[in-house]
Amino acid sequence: MVGHDSWSGESLKALVHKTLEETGTDRIGSFWHPINGSSMTEISAQWIPLGSFTFTRSDIYSSAWCESMVGVEHLVGGAWGGPILTLAEGFVHVFRASGGELAHWKWKNGRVIAMGWSNRQEAVLVTEDGSVFVFSILGELTSAFTMGPEAKDLKITSARVFNTAFGTGIAVLTTAKRFFVVNNIVEPRVRKMVDLDLSTEVQPRAWSVLTDDRQARILVAHGSEVRVISPNEQFVAACTTDAVPKGNVQQIAVSVSGEQFAVSFEDGRLWLGTLETKFCHAQMTKAAMGGMDIVWCADKAVIGFDKNAVMCHLVTIEGQQEDLFLTNYLTAVPELDGIRVMSLSGQEFIHQVPDPLLDTFSIGSVGPGAMLRLATDEFYHRSHKANDYVKLVEAQLEEAVLNCIECATYLFDPLLQKEMLRAAQFGKSFLKGASSTSDKFTHMCVTLRVLNALRNYKVGIPLTIDQYNHLTPEVVIDRLLSQRLYALAFQLCNALKLPQHLGECRVLAHWACYKVSKDGEEDNQVARDISQRLGSQSQISYCDIAAKAAESGKKELAVKLLEHETRISKQVPLLVKLGKESTALMKALNSGNRDLAFTVILHVRRTLDSARFSFLIRKFPLAKVLYVGFCADNDPEALEEWFIQEDDFTSLAQFSFKRAYDSGTMDQRLSHLHNAVENWRKCKMEGYANMAEENQKLLKQQSVLEDKVQQTLVGKTLNQTIFDLLTSNETKLADKLRNDFKMSDKRYMFFRVKALAKTQKWPEIKKLAKQKRQPLSTVSIVRLVREFGGDAQAKEFLNDEFLSPNERFDTYAEFGMFFEAAQAAFVAKSLESLNALETMSMGRDDVIRAISNFKTRLLTK
Repeated sequence: MVGHDSWSGESLKALVHKTLEETGTDRIGSFWHPINGSSMTEISAQWIPLGSFTFTRSDIYSSAWCESMVGVEHLVGGAWGGPILTLAEGFVHVFRASGGELAHWKWKNGRVIAMGWSNRQEAVLVTEDGSVFVFSILGELTSAFTMGPEAKDLKITSARVFNTAFGTGIAVLTTAKRFFVVNNIVEPRVRKMVDLDLSTEVQPRAWSVLTDDRQARILVAHGSEVRVISPNEQFVAACTTDAVPKGNVQQIAVSVSGEQFAVSFEDGRLWLGTLETKFCHAQMTKAAMGGMDIVWCADKAVIGFDKNAVMCHLVTIEGQQEDLFLTNYLTAVPELDGIRVMSLSGQEFIHQVPDPLLDTFSIGSVGPGAMLRLATDEFYHRSHKANDYVKLVEAQLEEAVLNCIECATYLFDPLLQKEMLRAAQFGKSFLKGASSTSDKFTHMCVTLRVLNALRNYKVGIPLTIDQYNHLTPEVVIDRLLSQRLYALAFQLCNALKLPQHLGECRVLAHWACYKVSKDGEEDNQVARDISQRLGSQSQISYCDIAAKAAESGKKELAVKLLEHETRISKQVPLLVKLGKESTALMKALNSGNRDLAFTVILHVRRTLDSARFSFLIRKFPLAKVLYVGFCADNDPEALEEWFIQEDDFTSLAQFSFKRAYDSGTMDQRLSHLHNAVENWRKCKMEGYANMAEENQKLLKQQSVLEDKVQQTLVGKTLNQTIFDLLTSNETKLADKLRNDFKMSDKRYMFFRVKALAKTQKWPEIKKLAKQKRQPLSTVSIVRLVREFGGDAQAKEFLNDEFLSPNERFDTYAEFGMFFEAAQAAFVAKSLESLNALETMSMGRDDVIRAISNFKTRLLTK
């Protein structure tokens, strides 16, 4: 805000310089020069007022750019300041918007019906047989597909390449008057539109693609009607439903937004609107409409161009008209906010004048921006009027500053941009406290530098501020990378302070991938240059660069680049792909990542022969352990093969012995056991070999016994087999098996008593217990009796007939029968046993009292 009644010119200038130093905006110091007042008046002199709209024409490039555009078969300009695609004398050429050639290549794929640009700046060419070819901006074929068998067999007569928010599409018209559409060339799915009911055999004179919906629709001219067709329906558009005669439709044009369209008729009428809304009807001369190209200028007007005339005709959606002088017209490119017109006279941009420019530069304007601009002008002419103008906008000073900043962004001339930014800087000097203008001023200075760099004729991307904001800086960087303008892209990333992964790192990665694909440099030098430039950036993957080198046939370069990759999980798979299995396996093992190590091991097992694989695995003990473990769980045959190759007879014997009992048939078991015996003998382990032989012998006998007793015995242990035979009362067979395998008397008696106990043959057990020289102790017999008969049956054996008092005490105590144990200890007159039992029965008061009574009785005797 203004804080003094008046200032001299010198004091004002000092204040402005002070503000510059405080805000650190020394980068625009070069802006400080006296204003050329005549340059400002030229801005409004070029305006074209039409009703509520005002249009202007801004020169972009001179006529030198278009020398190579004359006499071409096809000429298509790309939107968003895009390049120019031409077809001439059998060659496809790609030019910058400023005219410099980017690429060219020989065309050998048939007659071209239509060309266009995708929303990713890819060249799209449609041929007569319905084939669609997609090339990068530098002429590399990226994809190709066909529009279906009918298009291929019957040929197509016309085609359109269109862009939507969801991608780039293709629409074609066949000789059978059928339309086919692909809504997205990235995932081409051909859709047939509903058949037209045309009363004439002549092909439709005009048609275009309406992209106001996710699924494209076709506007088709049929006589004086415009029909709208989709895959499921067709109807007549509102522009032809009134009763006013107009003649046949000559041309249909759809706006960039895909919602509005214009229709021209033979009698000179021009209709503008949407499917739901009519904007206007305009009457033009028939001569003016004949052979004219109608192109939308944003969504506010259309312009008709005639190559044979020296005028073009501008018609707004309100119906106002204006003739503009234009000679040697070539083509026009509709843009988001205007139209880019190319002629032999040069290239210009026709667009609606933005509101900030209208408020600031209109003749007699008293808007805040206009007043601030005049104040700045007077200040640099050392006039006291500067103070008067500043006081006029004192209450709206911040608005005036923002207005001047916005005006600078809409101007194409850098000198005019500087003058408006100088006015904004002058106004900022009088603002007190925190304000958003400082940040906006700094941001716009950077943005204008970016836009001016892009518009330079050596770059040739004439974006406006609205187009730039719509694309976003990241997309702009992508377009520079597609043209291999790496240095400029890197500088813009720094200026815009983009995040590393979206800015500098992405540019460096693209540059490195391009460098490794080039021929003519030594691999060592290339690897050195890339490592010096990229350093140890964690956000840049050397693996991606190495993969690109491998695709270009430079495997040694790829290996050298992988040495700089810090992420083993990315490094190892590519090393394997490059044939460096040993290095890949070593790195995978050292990383401690078992899954990664298994991946390498299994890959080399598939790709290498058996001898080379074994040699590789032997070099790494840990790899050997992992491989053996994997095969043990998942591939027994491979594990056996590995043991055979390694002459590991011990492991092979163990493996065969285990497989013997995992096998389903007797023959397989015996075969595996035989192999186990042989392998154990090869490694001189006779004990294990004998054990395996006994297992063979047992299996054979079990097989024979099964047939005799009709009971499953195969696979059971010797102990279980004898027990089952005794339980089945096959005592003779059990005795024979015992003798064959030399089972001890004690163990055999144990199983015999156990079998008798299980079958409840208590008298026979008593007879065995009374034998004086039987190998099994009576206590062991009592335990078995209790196991199968319970405490009641066991008590029949706990008397003087079978056990001594001490044995009875031990047995009662073991069974938890503490009263009986105390009685047995008293009978044996053993105080020591009573004391031990007293400790065992803590918490049982009744038992403690009984024990105390027995101890008292023993002590009083």
